[in-house]
Amino acid sequence: TSELTTLAHRLGGWALLLSLVNGALYNRVREFDASLAEAVAYVNKRLDKYGLTAFDAEDAVQRQDAVTSTLNASLDRLKPAARERYHLLGIFAEDAAVPVSAAAAAWGLDDADEAADQLELFAKASLLLDFDGKAFRLHDVIRVYLRSQITDLPAANHSLIANWGSLYALPDEYAWRYIGYHLTETQQSEKLRALVLDYRWLYAKLWALDHAAIIADIDRFHLT
Repeated sequence: TSELTTLAHRLGGWALLLSLVNGALYNRVREFDASLAEAVAYVNKRLDKYGLTAFDAEDAVQRQDAVTSTLNASLDRLKPAARERYHLLGIFAEDAAVPVSAAAAAWGLDDADEAADQLELFAKASLLLDFDGKAFRLHDVIRVYLRSQITDLPAANHSLIANWGSLYALPDEYAWRYIGYHLTETQQSEKLRALVLDYRWLYAKLWALDHAAIIADIDRFHLT
């Protein structure tokens, strides 16, 4: 329709923004029994509220501003608790496939099924790059936005690590592969140094992954 064409033009034809808006349109039609024209009008109104104007998709600053405006419009329909959970996904490593168990740990949940249900809702709203029921990925531009919304990144990472429990018995492959990343995010690179020099921890990590993961920890923080 002409309304959709105009909306797509407003979004610069950028696939990421089109996906986000598609989630908002689907939600408006399905949950509020709105017509497509009504849903498009609603989305445009939300984009107006958050100041989305014409932008140059080749300009990094304008591109990030456009994502921020579109995401804010998309997140309007989430309850505050769900919005906070979504923001916390920004603590995870770039381009990583993050398991449901890691999201549950970040959110302080003992029930992995509750975490999976929440991620499924995010996926249906096109807020995740992908989600297969076991792990999710974030678009890197959205991850930048989410990190900017977390008041205390070190504290959020500290909570994640604390909920993982013993560093000698981490719960999943993601935790073993990225524990070094999260320790540095808590500003505890010295703790990582101690682990890399701890033969019992090295043995546990080798058992869980391979020597390349240990080398990555050493190379990342120049612990040689």
